[in-house]
Amino acid sequence: MLNKLMFKVEPIEYTFDKTGEIRHYADLSLFIDNDELLIGYPIDLSELVESLKASSDCFIITCDCGIPQCAGIFQGIKVKHNADEIEWRITQPIKAHYTFSRKEYTEALEMLLTTLVDKNLDSDLGCNSNKLDFHKSILGEFLTYQKN
Repeated sequence: MLNKLMFKVEPIEYTFDKTGEIRHYADLSLFIDNDELLIGYPIDLSELVESLKASSDCFIITCDCGIPQCAGIFQGIKVKHNADEIEWRITQPIKAHYTFSRKEYTEALEMLLTTLVDKNLDSDLGCNSNKLDFHKSILGEFLTYQKN
């Protein structure tokens, strides 16, 4: 039986004390079969997009600072591509195995990236690579990849 990948995007408004600047962030949650995977661990969007391209080790789950090792994650998710499926083997911080339909995986990722861009949201990582411009470029890369 195939697993189902979903994302939840919770908009958060944050006002910086010193400057009064207001930023809009997205608190991202990753769900597999309606269960949230690893509460409190941020999602690295660039690694998530990489996981769609080819079999590899991807640090999709990371630390708030964007460095997975900071959160004790020294092994990425082993992503394996089969004909119409994408498999995840997770060994840190939990042990789990999931198999997704490639079509549904792609649709979930496109919906997530489109939502972030359409709602003008930065993601919740503390590193600079998860700003709205980054999301727009990742979405563009994703759509280009999808056409090939």
